[in-house]
Amino acid sequence: MNAGQCYGGNVKIPTDLQLLKFIFKKYLKSYLAFDVKKNREAKIHVPIDVDMVAKHFKIEGDLVFGRFYYHLNPKYRHLNSDGNENNFFTLRVGEDIHCVNFPMLSSILADLSSEQNRFKWSIWVAVIAAIISICSLCVSFASMTEKNTEQHTQKTQDKKINQNK
Repeated sequence: MNAGQCYGGNVKIPTDLQLLKFIFKKYLKSYLAFDVKKNREAKIHVPIDVDMVAKHFKIEGDLVFGRFYYHLNPKYRHLNSDGNENNFFTLRVGEDIHCVNFPMLSSILADLSSEQNRFKWSIWVAVIAAIISICSLCVSFASMTEKNTEQHTQKTQDKKINQNK
């Protein structure tokens, strides 16, 4: 049985934006509750349930884990000015496992959302420009057709006048 059959035939892999948006909404209260509850090792590192996230998107948990560990973390981790590495996704922070750097997640989410909005605006501008071009072409064609019809009518009238003389 292949993955498509296992997950209902039509597997749709979520985008980074969809994954991060879901996690942000799901874990925002947990992130904010740290100051009161101290329910994890560090404020910025929020443990996520990779399998629950995968289940939400109807994909296998290892696909979500791999996406975070092998793709998103290398893409977004960086060295601080003091030489310490700042990871987006960390396997373990104290007793907590599969932790995301929540402030970094919110920044990445903002960038991805902004990028998506720019893309959507670009598409709409291109569609509007295409519509205007098509309308201009139609107006030009109608104008040429009208001019040709007038010229043909004028020639026909001139012939009739010449024949009547």
